[in-house]
Amino acid sequence: MLLKNANVFIDGSFKLLDISIKKDRISEIGENLKSDEETIDCTNKMIWPGLFDIHTHGCIGFDFSKSTPVEIMEMCCFYAKHGVTSVLATTMTNEPHQYSRAIKYISEVMQIQKETEAASQAYIRGINMEGPFFGKEKKGAHDEQYLCPISQELIEEYQELSNNAICLIDIDPSLPNALTFINDNKENMTISIAHTNCDYDTA
Repeated sequence: MLLKNANVFIDGSFKLLDISIKKDRISEIGENLKSDEETIDCTNKMIWPGLFDIHTHGCIGFDFSKSTPVEIMEMCCFYAKHGVTSVLATTMTNEPHQYSRAIKYISEVMQIQKETEAASQAYIRGINMEGPFFGKEKKGAHDEQYLCPISQELIEEYQELSNNAICLIDIDPSLPNALTFINDNKENMTISIAHTNCDYDTA
């Protein structure tokens, strides 16, 4: 098909352009394109690349920490309908069995998406592990009873369970062993400061 007269976000700004699509892929972007295919007038419409949400706990009444694979796929369909084409499924501090189950289910959906053409879904590109490595002072909505010390053993257990899907982890750097943990894992995942009362020098 041919998308005509759209405000296309390209090279850092919106430009009035046409987009030619062949076999579900963009084949050409330019001015005054011609085509014998279906043409859609996109006057006053904006077209931009799909968004990548790196911190989302869920939507439509579901949560990545407590949802089944079927519910997770429903969320992925909702994201795609609203312009989000990739997500990091974000977990929440929870009791250990629930946390393990969440990671396992997210990993299962990621595998399903790799094996099938899921054009109607946002793709889960990995897991954002928010908690349980926080202190109680800035825990926010995290359940204090399930916060725990930073543990290399635990992250390795979760990585194995997730098929190495954890790519972003949020920690409180003022906790004991935080700097060792960061140095030991910084090559394999992004580590983010979060929910912390640490001072400037620690940050």
